Amino acid sequence: RWSLLVLAFSILFFGTAKAQYVLTLPVLMIWWGCLFVYHRPKKSHVWKAAVYYAAGVIMSTLVIINALHVYEVNNSKSSQDTIYQSLFYGVLMIVEDPEAVLEELGLDPALAADAGKHAYLDKDEYYCAPRTEMAEKMIYSKISSLDLVTWYLKHPDKLWYMLDTAAEAASDPMPDYGLYVGDKTTETPRTVSKMNFWYEIRQSFALNQFWQYIVFYGVLIGWSIWKIFSKKTQTRTKWLYGLYLTIMFTGIIQFPMTVIGNGFADNIKQLYIFRVTYDMTLLIAVYLAVRGIAGRFKRRGKEEEAHAGQKELVQ
Repeated sequence: RWSLLVLAFSILFFGTAKAQYVLTLPVLMIWWGCLFVYHRPKKSHVWKAAVYYAAGVIMSTLVIINALHVYEVNNSKSSQDTIYQSLFYGVLMIVEDPEAVLEELGLDPALAADAGKHAYLDKDEYYCAPRTEMAEKMIYSKISSLDLVTWYLKHPDKLWYMLDTAAEAASDPMPDYGLYVGDKTTETPRTVSKMNFWYEIRQSFALNQFWQYIVFYGVLIGWSIWKIFSKKTQTRTKWLYGLYLTIMFTGIIQFPMTVIGNGFADNIKQLYIFRVTYDMTLLIAVYLAVRGIAGRFKRRGKEEEAHAGQKELVQ
């Protein structure tokens, strides 16, 4: 029961390790909350219950406070770059008329000169350089990340295109995975050939289109929910399927963030958690499928043996 405190600290450390992971906290805390309620002490144990609920309130408060702190720090330091990347290195690269889109967003059409530029070039390469007073006046004071999300929702074809881009990036092996990088050197890093079996075969199982992920996760989520609410499913198995759903949604919530929030910048890196959770989801699905098929053959064998035994008794 008190191991829930360890789990809460783990959630806290993970969810606040990077601003991008803060959005996973609602999913993880819902899972933690379900476990917390399930393992609550009996009403007759007054003191145990009081300490238990107090610890739960303290941990929940710590998670909320730290999540808000990470959000505030990120908002003050990197939100401007995020807005710039999303607009100039994302939205304006996939539209036919950047000037018209800028007007739609309430911005100066002259900013179209910076379309296709990310936020980390030399300042003299921009018409309106990021992190400047000019950018504050022309961009940051007029739009927010929410405005860009709203724009994508109003243009579902562009949203679908960007989600397809994320799907393609999720299937691409990380360029620095399997490489050994030591001290700074001009030589090409050597490739590590040991303990990278999954890296070698992963592309055979990776999906590269958004609709494929919809089908993949749709089937598994539907199956998991059905198993949780099935009366035939044992309690322990229901909790394992709940954990399975938590793993899936932790990754799913990361999927659109990279392209909507960062355009085409660092998509492969930004999808790291999604890639990890997808791999876990896939391997668990394979295990469940093999186990289900093996169990069916085993039951069929027992039924045939029982049927044969009945024939012998009749004879």
